[in-house]
Amino acid sequence: MTAAINDIVREVFKGKRPPKICLRDGEEKADTDGYGDGVMFIGCRSEKRPQVIGRDMSPLTEEDGKPYAGCYVNAVIQLWGQDNQYGKRINAKLRAVQFFKDGKPFGEGEVDVNKLFTNLEDEDESPV
Repeated sequence: MTAAINDIVREVFKGKRPPKICLRDGEEKADTDGYGDGVMFIGCRSEKRPQVIGRDMSPLTEEDGKPYAGCYVNAVIQLWGQDNQYGKRINAKLRAVQFFKDGKPFGEGEVDVNKLFTNLEDEDESPV
């Protein structure tokens, strides 16, 4: 990633590093699960959904539940230098994703309703 970014800095920006770059330090989101010290992340966008496939190369849909935040993937991104009236930066576009393997999901995960609620089967239904 660093080498590709340096190539863009050299070719598009004539060696002068732009103020915004898609490769960022996880410390920026230290209060977010999965980020923090020693983690780098890429800010990536795509106007349309990229191709998403499973280990067996079959297409995945949102209903498949994969990929998810915290799983491992193989991904193809396209880096490009933006130097126009909207600013100078190095952007990344997500092109394709392949689910690789399960990982620990980021965030709180599933809620255990048995710890949060009680059985109301025999309770009166009148408002409290």
